[in-house]
Amino acid sequence: MRCSRLSCVPPNCTFEIDDLEKEWTWKSPFDFVFCRAMTGSFSDPREIAKKAYNGLSPGGWYEIQDIQLPVFCDDDTLDPKTSPIMKWQQGLIEASKKIGRPLGDCDNYKAAIEQAGFQNTTETIFRWPTNSWPKDKKLKELGRWNLVNFDSGVEGVSLALFTRFLGWSKEEVLMLCADVR
Repeated sequence: MRCSRLSCVPPNCTFEIDDLEKEWTWKSPFDFVFCRAMTGSFSDPREIAKKAYNGLSPGGWYEIQDIQLPVFCDDDTLDPKTSPIMKWQQGLIEASKKIGRPLGDCDNYKAAIEQAGFQNTTETIFRWPTNSWPKDKKLKELGRWNLVNFDSGVEGVSLALFTRFLGWSKEEVLMLCADVR
């Protein structure tokens, strides 16, 4: 694949798109394998970690960045019994498990990476606000951007999982999404 949108690509950088769950057929090993926002994409993240390990040059790096579900609130104000966002997340998690592509599996990434053979692994957890409630200026801005992202994608993330795998009607899903907002 040639990335035509970038005006300047260094000569030692190439971009390739493929199905990571299938056999890796690249001829040359990689120096760096990077995955972002892949939760729910793989049936077994351990297999992806093994493939990354086997596909790297000695000393190569594997980095994965992802979101964890369910999200939580710093002050524990999200009541799992009454909060629409908690109900929504539980539905996403339940449906994703039914199709064998579990959301919320990030807690197991570090162990999967270590089992694959990687050494000196590091897990860094960041606060990722979903609106402008933080007092910290940087987190407040991040929350504003994340809210725009979330607001524009909540139906897209929800409709297929809830209607096809949980038996909800489209209207029920849209009502839940409105409540989540």
